[in-house]
Amino acid sequence: MLKIVQTTALSLSVLLGSFATLPAAQAASVSVTVAPETVQYRHDRDRNRDWRDDRHRGGQRRACTPERATEKAWKMGINRPRVSNVNRNTIAVRGFQRGHTVRVLFARAPNCPVIR
Repeated sequence: MLKIVQTTALSLSVLLGSFATLPAAQAASVSVTVAPETVQYRHDRDRNRDWRDDRHRGGQRRACTPERATEKAWKMGINRPRVSNVNRNTIAVRGFQRGHTVRVLFARAPNCPVIR
């Protein structure tokens, strides 16, 4: 209760001090709102849990997937890219470029490096 009274007194002293700097026409439009202060602490557990999962999995989430390989092939300029073969180490993507059939082989490492 004492803190609310102190906050109100401080707000009123600031308000009265500001009246001296305002012109007479603007002094009628001043309003004071006093609200109790609340402190909220929020811990983002999902972000930390995702970070721990990545660390314990050994980076499996960052490895190349068929979807990422297809998207990278499309960004390389291959039209209608589609996955033709997937094994433990590589992802093969086929498509068309300048009227010819093109095959690109991606490694299953992070960032989908091109093998050939």
